[in-house]
Amino acid sequence: MPPGIEPDGGDDGGGGPTDPLAWVSLALGAIGLATAFCCWPLMFALALGGIITGSIALVQSRSDPRRHGGRGVAIIGIVLSILAPLSYVLLVVLFGVLSFLPALFP
Repeated sequence: MPPGIEPDGGDDGGGGPTDPLAWVSLALGAIGLATAFCCWPLMFALALGGIITGSIALVQSRSDPRRHGGRGVAIIGIVLSILAPLSYVLLVVLFGVLSFLPALFP
């Protein structure tokens, strides 16, 4: 057997089944990003939930990778959960700047 390959076909890094919290984080992040432009209070709650569940899934994945997989799914969920409020803030700033353009160029 090559180094790092076990007889059962697994590798040293493990990677068990994807943790359900990672999928929850991904779903909350995606829904939060989709609702960023229509109902911002819901978006902030979803984004916060996505960050929390994704962080828990990451910690579990690092502590026991054979039992808790889905590290990449958790990271994507956290990224989407961070992008949702950022996109909302960028939209508000953009509309704020655009509202001053008529005053600057009469």
